[in-house]
Order: sequence, then C-alpha cells, then structure tokens
Amino acid sequence: MLKIWTEVIVLNDGDLEEYEMLSWGLKEELLGQGVDDLEYDSNSAPGGSKGLGDAALILGWAVSSGALRAFVHILESWLARQPAAGIKVEIGEDCLIIDKATGADKKAILDDWVTRHSGS
Repeated sequence: MLKIWTEVIVLNDGDLEEYEMLSWGLKEELLGQGVDDLEYDSNSAPGGSKGLGDAALILGWAVSSGALRAFVHILESWLARQPAAGIKVEIGEDCLIIDKATGADKKAILDDWVTRHSGS
C-alpha cells in the first residue's frame, strides 16, 4: 500500500471555513466512490511536512498501486469542479502541487505522477 497525503489549496485567499469545507468535501468524495484498496488514514501529517495550512487538514490515505489511477481520477474530477482550489499530493519525497494549471495540463501532470508510482 502506498501512503499518500493530500492537502487542499485555496487559490482565492479564502478563509479557514472555505479551506475546511473544501478539504472535508474532498475526503467525503474519495470515501464515497467505493474504490477498493483505498483507506482513510487518520494518523498525523508526515514528518517534516511543509503543509500549506492547518496540519489537521492534511489527509492521509493508504492506496494500493492498482487503485492509484482510480484515486487520481477522483482527484481530477474533484479539481474540475473546484475552480478556486488546487491540491497538494505527496508520496514519500515526491510532492506534486496542482494549482493554476489548465484542465488538460492537470491531467497530464497527474498521469505522469501516477506512472512514476504505479509502474504502468
């Protein structure tokens, strides 16, 4: 299982309430999709994390390499509906921040990131 950390980035100088709403909305969306081999991990944020906000809103996930594409597809769908949000995704030392990229660019960036971690 891969350990993945996600953190929402509010792009329009939103307040803490907006940040929390987006973060928990992402969590509910990921959990609600019924992806096999995806588990929410409520342990604390990764050591040495340079979080962009409140560490309590850095969400931890355990994902099998086979479910990684489904996980990222959910992130893509969520980002497409959240024009004022970006996302920080981290596996080990590999940190990816997607914020102001276009839809096609976001897809290409995420596809490359998945390939690096899934071996496909």
